[in-house]
Amino acid sequence: TGFGSNFTTAADIIIGNRGTGSFSAAAQSRITLTDDILLGVEDGGKGDLFVDGFGTIVNAGDDFVVGQSGVGIAQISGGATILADATVIGSLAGGEGTLTVTGNSTLWRQDNTMTVGDAGQGNLQVLTQGRLESTSGIVGNGATGVGTATVSGVGSVWEVNGSLTVALSGQGTLSIVDGGKVT
Repeated sequence: TGFGSNFTTAADIIIGNRGTGSFSAAAQSRITLTDDILLGVEDGGKGDLFVDGFGTIVNAGDDFVVGQSGVGIAQISGGATILADATVIGSLAGGEGTLTVTGNSTLWRQDNTMTVGDAGQGNLQVLTQGRLESTSGIVGNGATGVGTATVSGVGSVWEVNGSLTVALSGQGTLSIVDGGKVT
């Protein structure tokens, strides 16, 4: 953490494989990788990622999975930026994931689909002027998937450049409240 702090790898970053793990980046630090970020991988695993502060960047070259078979929590705040290919929140049956994007100038940008509740339980929150950009979105994807997405507060935006599907084969809820926008 701190200005000029960098972490670079060509491998996956796994936080909470079978145990409990936490990773924090703040104060203009940078994380760069060419593979996946996985939070809460195995049943019983719990992984937390906290990214905070303007100029703090996480650049994942591949997918971002929040709650694969375990529990994953990702909180992005204070003007931080996440760049990813695709994101899955609540990936496999039994997986539980929560992703929160909050604060003015906080940005989560990805090149592909944001899936909330693939086969597990997923919770997406875009709050307090946070911004999420994706090419498409699915809330409640697979038959066992339960997805909840909330965009709340003036200036909070989920920009979807393609299709947005709620309850594809699973259960899905999209709430846009208190001046939030989905475009």
